[in-house]
Amino acid sequence: MSGIRVFIDADCLHKLYLRTLLLTLSGSGDIHFLWTREVFEEARKSLVARFPEDSEKLRLKFDLIKTHFYGNEVKGYQWLIGTLGCRDLNDEHVLAGAIQGKADVLLTFNLRDFPKDSLQGLRVMHPDSFLSLWLENKPQEGIQAISKWLARFANPPIEANLACLLVQKNRLPKARSFHKETPSRDQSPD
Repeated sequence: MSGIRVFIDADCLHKLYLRTLLLTLSGSGDIHFLWTREVFEEARKSLVARFPEDSEKLRLKFDLIKTHFYGNEVKGYQWLIGTLGCRDLNDEHVLAGAIQGKADVLLTFNLRDFPKDSLQGLRVMHPDSFLSLWLENKPQEGIQAISKWLARFANPPIEANLACLLVQKNRLPKARSFHKETPSRDQSPD
């Protein structure tokens, strides 16, 4: 899975632990995540609706992500909207962004929403399947990325077992099993 281009649907950006894990994995250099402004705003607005008291904090967080991952925004995809045959017209912009961005994978929890005959070689994957496959193919990089991911949660700190429960709670049961190979903060990899 070297040099893979992955378009992230808004539903993968909603959950703090999943979003942080995905963005941490991009630091490996093997994964280039993509999104459109529309997808990014959809995720941000959804979080603000759920946590209105944190709206400014969320705006700043998403602005930081956009700044750090400056070249990840796909543009010029609008011409495809309405031509792809998605079950829900509101999903057309996601598939259009993935196709325009020349993504290898579309990462989403909504697998059924994207018709196979409109994918143009794009692979639609659940985040759990994607993470499990990546971690199996890149175990050393996976251990390093998960260690960095755990370190990002210093206040309050989370240990590997709690992190695995959080991953499972975020509908990622396969990725949870990888923790057996991940050292705790007290251990260092060989």
